[in-house]
Amino acid sequence: MPQGRWITRPDHTRTTGAPRVLAADAATGGAVAHAGAVTAGTGKRQPAAALPNGGQNGDRGLADAPSHCMFIGFAPVRDGA
Repeated sequence: MPQGRWITRPDHTRTTGAPRVLAADAATGGAVAHAGAVTAGTGKRQPAAALPNGGQNGDRGLADAPSHCMFIGFAPVRDGA
């Protein structure tokens, strides 16, 4: 069974889980910081969620191209993320 579909091409054949790329303590620190953006930052007005969640938004105004923005979110936020 495919594990995660980062790519939607039909030739995507990865069948193993994603490798850990961060130590657990680093992942937890990042998750906690992103949870803070939701609970105390720009996301604090969102309704209470069923799962602890984290996220980050950003935008970029460019002088010679259209401006753009992004949002990334994830749940649950837990130890050893």
